[in-house]
Amino acid sequence: MRICLKKQNNKLFFLSFIFLMFSIASTAGFTQERFLLNNKERFAFKKASQSLENGKKYFEKKKHEEALKYFNKCINQIPYYAEAYYYKSRIDYRSGNYTRALNLIEQAKKNYKKFSEVLTATQMHQINHMRNRREEDPVLKRATSYINPDIYEDMIPSVTVNIPANYYYIHGNIYFKTKKYNEAYLQFLKTREINPRHGRALNNLATIHFMSKDYKGAHKFIREAQSMNLKTNKKLREDIWRALGLIGNQKN
Repeated sequence: MRICLKKQNNKLFFLSFIFLMFSIASTAGFTQERFLLNNKERFAFKKASQSLENGKKYFEKKKHEEALKYFNKCINQIPYYAEAYYYKSRIDYRSGNYTRALNLIEQAKKNYKKFSEVLTATQMHQINHMRNRREEDPVLKRATSYINPDIYEDMIPSVTVNIPANYYYIHGNIYFKTKKYNEAYLQFLKTREINPRHGRALNNLATIHFMSKDYKGAHKFIREAQSMNLKTNKKLREDIWRALGLIGNQKN
């Protein structure tokens, strides 16, 4: 009975790891270039990642001072940790410090490629560790004998690095707040290119068109958002319809 339980526990642990790593790999973009990290570097990246997660918890609760302590700790541990710059930029955006927010989002985008490549390297190390462990542990190997060994290779990311859509969206918002509307427009277009279902970016594109009195252009982006059942600003919609003489016919 003890042997069966051990097999079952090992099997469940292995499968949990597989699904966790597949989830991580499927939600980010990576290059095919690989970094060879030593144990000290992997440990530092792991500690920085934990600092980031702690900071995000405070960020979601809008406890910005506490969040900043962890984001700064993350950057001190790994200076190119793009996500920490991204969240710091959002904090400065919320507080109205747009100059510093702009600098931080630019740093986030500048560092994203290296950050993603190192993240890939740490994931690959974990995958290889589990693959070796499976080969060295007869019990674990028998418990997972039905799993195709090629699954390890399938888990290794191979797509090109793409800066996330929200980086461009935040960048656009900062430009908008500083009245650099042309620059903001380009950032929102890039957001939409990466994520066509980014409703807030579509709403902001419509806003900029409306501000320039291009009501047809504004209407186009509102309709695009509505066609995907995305949320749009009600007042903006009505102002656009009114300007185009469509008020009272919300289907248009």
